Amino acid sequence: MLELRLLGPVEALVDGQPVALPAKQRAVLAALALDLGRPVSTDRLVDILWDERPPEQAVKTLQVYVSQLRRALGADAIETVGSGYRLAAATKIDVAELDRLPPEEALALWRGPALAGLDEPYWRPEAARLEGLRLAALEDLADAELEHGRHARLVPELERRAAEHPERERLHAQLMLALYRSGRQEEALDVYRRTRQDLVERLGIEPGPELRGLHSRILRHDPELATPRAPSATGVSGALDKASALDKPSATTGAPRSRRRLIVAAAVGVAAGIAAIVVVFTSGSSGDSSALRAYVLKVENFLGQSHEAHREIVNTIVAARTCALPNAKAAAAIDRVQRSRQSLLQQLAALSVPSQPGALRSFDLLQRAAQASIAADWRYRDWLRARPACVRGAPAPPQVLALDRRATGLKTAFVSAFAPLARRFQAREWRSLDF
Repeated sequence: MLELRLLGPVEALVDGQPVALPAKQRAVLAALALDLGRPVSTDRLVDILWDERPPEQAVKTLQVYVSQLRRALGADAIETVGSGYRLAAATKIDVAELDRLPPEEALALWRGPALAGLDEPYWRPEAARLEGLRLAALEDLADAELEHGRHARLVPELERRAAEHPERERLHAQLMLALYRSGRQEEALDVYRRTRQDLVERLGIEPGPELRGLHSRILRHDPELATPRAPSATGVSGALDKASALDKPSATTGAPRSRRRLIVAAAVGVAAGIAAIVVVFTSGSSGDSSALRAYVLKVENFLGQSHEAHREIVNTIVAARTCALPNAKAAAAIDRVQRSRQSLLQQLAALSVPSQPGALRSFDLLQRAAQASIAADWRYRDWLRARPACVRGAPAPPQVLALDRRATGLKTAFVSAFAPLARRFQAREWRSLDF
């Protein structure tokens, strides 16, 4: 049986035994694994492996890599589908397990930074997305700890995480609440002041409604912020103890010891003003319906903001291609909008979604579509910067077109997955061209 591990250094195992593979072959496997059984075209694999500098015989070289992988992993490990490749359906992939395992088993799958050893630019957004899932799971555990009244012991860990991840508003909200419940109101308010200053100076945005609302409630000593129950030393508390210890570097080697793992499919941007969605692990209850409705509304909010940014990017590109706007000014305009979009992308894993398959599937596709769209526009900006003079009607570079095609494909898949949920709650049905 073939098993692929992406939640740490990329590894392949056959019948439980690791198989040593060169970096390019591991990259091929990771690309196929992240598409979870769907075919990946040869053109896209070439873009992933070599970015803008493919060798002259790129397709033949890719074919050699696939042949080598089949010899190493089994003749049936990789299927040829049209002009692309797909992993055999029986392949076990750790990322695919995240949605279905209980938290304790899920945490054990994390072996370090996701996709470690793959250094091409393509992998950075994917690694960031998976890291966001890891952080979101830890935030879920922290919420449970706060519910059990263990705020005082949480403070040092939350302070460390907040310093490492200044963009995660949910994390700062947890720190504020833990400080407040520990009788440290002024320190809680200071966390808000510093977080707001950082968001305004670095991203040009105000905190979202969740953080602003908590700040207001602390100022007025809202009684509902009081500790909900007596401290508990069992259950989730033990899980967080274990997760916190694993997250710290080894005292002897300094290497990460994280074995964390996530059960959550992540979220919409807090910085964009989107409040938290509660994870629901039961099925068929009224709570499920409420959580699903909340998820749909948050996605609608996110898509509305994405639509505005997308429209501005498209208008700028049209102006640049018709020479109505100089390339340098167009690149600067794209850069400005992209920073706003990037701030949303950085927050995608800050929240949770209901555990129903439709929600999990649609949100995974939404994250990947947003990443691909932003990556294409960054590449277009770089192309404009490298061209001091405008050439009317000049075609976009092939790399941009390839990324655009990938983004459009993911958006189309998301629209199909999200449409039944939108219809169920009488929300807007989006098209792939809308965002």
